[in-house]
Amino acid sequence: MPLNQWVKKNRWAIVVSVSIGTMLFFYLLIIAIRANNWASWTGLGGKESVSITVNNRDANGNIISTATTTREPGKTLWDWLGLILVPLTLVILGYWLQQRDKKRAEIAAKAQQKISADETREEVLQTYIDRLSSLLVDKNLIALAVKVHSQNRESQLFSLSTSPPTTEQQELLNASVDIIRARTLSVLRRLKNDTERKSSVIRFLIDTEAISKAKLNLQSFNLSGINLKGVVLKNTNLRFVDLSNANLTGTTLDSAIFSKAILSNASLHQSSLTNAYLDLAKLNGTLLRGAILPKADLLHADLSNADLSGASLQKACLIGANFSNANLCEANLRGATFSNANFSRVNLMAANFSGANLRDADLRDTDLSSVDLSSAKLCRTKLPDNIRDLQRNKLPIVWLLLRGYNCMTGILFLRQSLNLDPNRDCQELGIDA
Repeated sequence: MPLNQWVKKNRWAIVVSVSIGTMLFFYLLIIAIRANNWASWTGLGGKESVSITVNNRDANGNIISTATTTREPGKTLWDWLGLILVPLTLVILGYWLQQRDKKRAEIAAKAQQKISADETREEVLQTYIDRLSSLLVDKNLIALAVKVHSQNRESQLFSLSTSPPTTEQQELLNASVDIIRARTLSVLRRLKNDTERKSSVIRFLIDTEAISKAKLNLQSFNLSGINLKGVVLKNTNLRFVDLSNANLTGTTLDSAIFSKAILSNASLHQSSLTNAYLDLAKLNGTLLRGAILPKADLLHADLSNADLSGASLQKACLIGANFSNANLCEANLRGATFSNANFSRVNLMAANFSGANLRDADLRDTDLSSVDLSSAKLCRTKLPDNIRDLQRNKLPIVWLLLRGYNCMTGILFLRQSLNLDPNRDCQELGIDA
């Protein structure tokens, strides 16, 4: 702890200690001075009363009466110290005790306030669950949702003998879902930074199938910091949702819609996002190590500083995506489209670009010494200035552990006839160079 913080934290203890130390110092000084008989004006050498005797005489000079007057000495330095030092010490000690008690009271009040706030949030959560449970059960909402939505599916989920849903049933379902959404938004606002209870709210909606079957959309929800590890949210509407710093490890999010969602610094480690829509999403600093994203739409997504090592982006759309400072070590990028993508300072060690479209992609500030672009589609691709040196290099290149990530160690030989002409495949792509 820094000295200034320690002094601030213990300031009253220091004041009392100094005061008591000062008082003890004066007492010891007094004892020493007394032994040397200092001047009487200090009062440190002891005080003596002064007696004055007056003799009254007659005309013959005989003493007829004697009057003795005793005069007490005035206030000495020691008397003034006794009058000032002791009361001052008592005042300081009393003030310190008062401040200590006040601080203890404040700490106790804060603790009680925290407990009270926690109890209030728990009551809010339980009330929300009770009311939604009643709505789902009383209206038989999930069964009604299955009936209403199944008629729009290619394969009917009810037999021909089952009557189709009425207009009244459809209106009831829509109104009920709107109520659930409104109450959920309200409770999330009240829970605010309580990520544990916010997680409980979403897990309740998942467990009751309000999301999967009643088609409740979570658009624009503030779910930052929540823990949804391992949940299934297929085909869910998560447009504009805030999932920054959320734990989505191992989740199933196939065909989910994350358009313009905020997933900054979230964990999607080994999650499945097949056919997911992540266009214009903020994925900066996101952990996507080992994630499965084949055919995902990441149009103009921000993936700066993201960890995509070992991720599968096969046939994904990454047009205009920003990969600056990202880690794509050993990523599967087969057949993906990277038109106008930014690969500034990206780790592409052992990344698989087979069949990938790199039209107008910017690879100028990227190390391509361990990347095989022989099967990639190049057209107006911006390559590093030292690309000719890479083409002549026939020596083995060791794959290193880069930036702390566990990329498989091995040896890569660049092909002797490697052609890295930036316009190599323009004709095949039907584009004029």
